[in-house]
Amino acid sequence: MPLVFPKDEPAWDDPNKTYSETVMREQKRIEEHHALVYTFPVWWYSMPAVMKGCIDRVWNHGFAYSPAKLPVQKVQWIALVGVTEEQFPNCQDGMRPAALSKFTF
Repeated sequence: MPLVFPKDEPAWDDPNKTYSETVMREQKRIEEHHALVYTFPVWWYSMPAVMKGCIDRVWNHGFAYSPAKLPVQKVQWIALVGVTEEQFPNCQDGMRPAALSKFTF
């Protein structure tokens, strides 16, 4: 689902645009829940491209932002890293991700 096809491009002048069947199905699944949890491996200090592509397609204009808001109360992001806290480099502001200090093995 990472590729964005013309049918799924945001229509900035039409917040009521109908997107592809795949995107509409995923949006309906989101609407049926009050919270979302995304668990993913950190890939080059970010989420994997497939996940980013999915968000770009599904969290679309008129559904997740402007004028609408994402129709869930809470979104939890759980990023998994395969290193110890000492091996994970400092962020630009010098803070380490909170999860690293909570879940050390």
